[in-house]
Amino acid sequence: MTGPAFEPAFRDQLDNLLAWRRDVRHFEARPLPEGVLEQLLDTACRGPSVGNAQPWRFVRIVSAERRAALIAEVEAQKQQAGALYSGERKALYDRLKLHGLREAPEILAVFCDAQTEAGHGLGRATMPETLCWSVVTAVHTLWLAARAHGIGLGWVSILDPA
Repeated sequence: MTGPAFEPAFRDQLDNLLAWRRDVRHFEARPLPEGVLEQLLDTACRGPSVGNAQPWRFVRIVSAERRAALIAEVEAQKQQAGALYSGERKALYDRLKLHGLREAPEILAVFCDAQTEAGHGLGRATMPETLCWSVVTAVHTLWLAARAHGIGLGWVSILDPA
C-alpha cells in the first residue's frame, strides 16, 4: 500500500513549520477561538503510539486556584534551580522567563497512563518507557498542529511531577 505523495511545496512548508515550532513564553491572554482546543487535542491523539496504547491524558487547568498553585510551584522550583548558579550566570538565570502561565489562555497538564489497558501491552513488554515516548509524540503532534493554526505553546518542566 502506498501512501500519499507530497509535493515539494508541502515539504517546504513542513520544514518551515518545524523551524518555527519554537517554545513560546509570551502569550496573548485572549481566549482561543471556539472549538480549536478540541480540534488540536483530536489531532494530538493521532500521534504515533506504541501498540496503539494511547497513554496520553490531557487535563485542562481551568480554575484560577489551580493556576495560581501551579505558578507558585513553578516559581519555587525556579528559585531552587537558580541556587545552583552564582555570579553573572545566576543573574542571567534569574532574568529568564521560564513560563507564560499567567498569560496563557489555556493550560494543559499532560500525563502518561502507565497502567492503560489499551493496546494490551503490545510493543512495551521489554521497553515500558515507550509509553512515555508515545506521550511525547502526542505533545509534539499537538505542538505542530497548534503552530499551523498560529497558536504558540510552551513546555513547562520545572516542577515536581508529584
